[in-house]
Amino acid sequence: MGPPIIKSDSALRDKEDPQNHWGSSFVYDKKQKGFYRRFGNKLRAAREQAGLSQEETARLAGLNRPYLSQIENGKRHVSLYLAHRLAVVLGCSLDALLETADGGPDV
Repeated sequence: MGPPIIKSDSALRDKEDPQNHWGSSFVYDKKQKGFYRRFGNKLRAAREQAGLSQEETARLAGLNRPYLSQIENGKRHVSLYLAHRLAVVLGCSLDALLETADGGPDV
């Protein structure tokens, strides 16, 4: 059995990518890079506010320090599970790591 067939909503697609340049992903690369960069900045700020080093945070989350550094620099995509684990280690909510400056979700 092959992968499920997902129908695309063309109105949403055009809104997401007005130039209509499609790659292999629904969310185009520029938006993803910005999202992970902002997530990494928020993660670093939360870690510093908690008074933890990268080494200690990585150990508590079950990661190595270079991997955490890459996340904080927006160079790694983070699974929902890992993002939640990091939020728990830092004593903040996952919502706090995903919020924009106006308090809404970062989309």
